[in-house]
Amino acid sequence: MDKAREKYLRDIISHSVAVEGAREQMSWTLGFSIGFLVIGSFITADGGSAGTTCSAIGMILLIPSLAFCIQFMSLAAQAPGKRGFFTNFQKEREKAQSEISALAAKQRKDEAYNLMKEGGLTNLQEALAIVHGIGYKSDRIKALIAQEKEKLLDYAGAIKGFEELKLHEDAARVRRKMLDEKKVDQTVVHGDYIDDRDTIIKDSVVNRSNIGAGGKSKAEQIGEIKDLLDSGDINDDEFKQMKKEILEK
Repeated sequence: MDKAREKYLRDIISHSVAVEGAREQMSWTLGFSIGFLVIGSFITADGGSAGTTCSAIGMILLIPSLAFCIQFMSLAAQAPGKRGFFTNFQKEREKAQSEISALAAKQRKDEAYNLMKEGGLTNLQEALAIVHGIGYKSDRIKALIAQEKEKLLDYAGAIKGFEELKLHEDAARVRRKMLDEKKVDQTVVHGDYIDDRDTIIKDSVVNRSNIGAGGKSKAEQIGEIKDLLDSGDINDDEFKQMKKEILEK
């Protein structure tokens, strides 16, 4: 934010508050003074002694009302910019407050833009919080966050972000990527692979473990792989695959 401009606007606000206060005090005291003088004159015309008292109160109230008038005129003359006695200081204050708010919003927007340029999920999320706070549109930042999540392999988060923005093609692309990676994971068996074309298991864990050697029965072989499962040497998926191979022999 332009510091000089901000100071100028804040000076307008502070002077406007002071001027409005002095004008209000002047108006009240002058109004009471005139009221007592008028009432006093009517009572005196009717021959009432109270009229003199009312007139005296009215004259006394003229003193502070004149003091407030002088204060008001002095403050009005000192107000920043070309302002005078008949200036609507309340309107000037509101305009200054509105401009300060706009300048602050612009500053926050610039901060968000710089964070976007730096990139990274944390910076982008901070930028998103900033633009939400100042009421700006945030679709561009949300799209960048979804892309960043995709880079970080947070596919579920990326898909959700793209769907919220109605970027369905991007969401579909990430889903295809997830499926492709799952297919790769499913074809790997301890560093070897399944040939999907003829469903032949090459160098499977069963062959490498030598289970079933020596003419053991299928029940004995399954018992052995169950021991491997219980000991943690193989996982549940490997156990099922090995059991399937034994039963198919």
